[in-house]
Amino acid sequence: MRSIPLGNDDFKDIRDNNGYFVDKSMLIEGIVKSPTTKVFLFTKLRRFGKSLGMSMIDAFFNVRYEGNAWFDDLHVSDCKECSKERNRYPVIFLNMKNLVVNDSVSFKKSMAETMESLYQSYRYLLDSEVLNSDYKEKYRAVTRFDYSKISLERTLLNLSEMLRIHHGMQVIILIDEYDNPIQRTYGTDVQGEVITFMRDFMSPALESNDALKFGVVTGVMQIAKESIFSGLNNLSTNNVLDKKFDECFGFTETEAVSYTHLTLPTTERV
Repeated sequence: MRSIPLGNDDFKDIRDNNGYFVDKSMLIEGIVKSPTTKVFLFTKLRRFGKSLGMSMIDAFFNVRYEGNAWFDDLHVSDCKECSKERNRYPVIFLNMKNLVVNDSVSFKKSMAETMESLYQSYRYLLDSEVLNSDYKEKYRAVTRFDYSKISLERTLLNLSEMLRIHHGMQVIILIDEYDNPIQRTYGTDVQGEVITFMRDFMSPALESNDALKFGVVTGVMQIAKESIFSGLNNLSTNNVLDKKFDECFGFTETEAVSYTHLTLPTTERV
């Protein structure tokens, strides 16, 4: 019997350890078959599998995982269009759920630490033969917490440009729980500053960015478009009331019954 990965939202780990997984890979197919959409915003309830879904998207598209067998028996393996995109792109996966947001100072510090950690996972860029010295200095500035010559708000955009130049491919940007810092400052004087920062941080990377293949953003709340996503004319918003992608998050009735009995009908895939 497969183990139940309680509290584990790492798709790769679940598949490597033969964990119990309800197939939600139709999410990937839906994204691939929406080529005119540049940015997907999914706002769903907590515990609906948003982070696991983002981990799955990362595992499917990320070039660093080329050659894996994680999807071989899942729904997406039957999608011919999807197979052409599998493990083809550099991916930036930014998770914002653990940001410290006590005040504007702690928020900026936490963001700087988060971006430093993210940049560290691409240290090979410092050895890139096609990346110029200016970009490498921007990279070093982030890892040294030196924001005297660059702005924290531009770090996501800069990283996407570096990866595109190095790999010669457009970049996929995944931002999980983008609204977490906004929720944590709700009703306080800090919230306005946080919203302004998030707009200046996300918009350059997701709007008119030649390095961007597509972006996926998840959260619980749908912040007014004018606050953060202004200018994103190719933004597809999907909330709890939308029918498109509705089976890609949470459990359907059939899946819930199957999960309860730890047995799936032979016609279902897990």
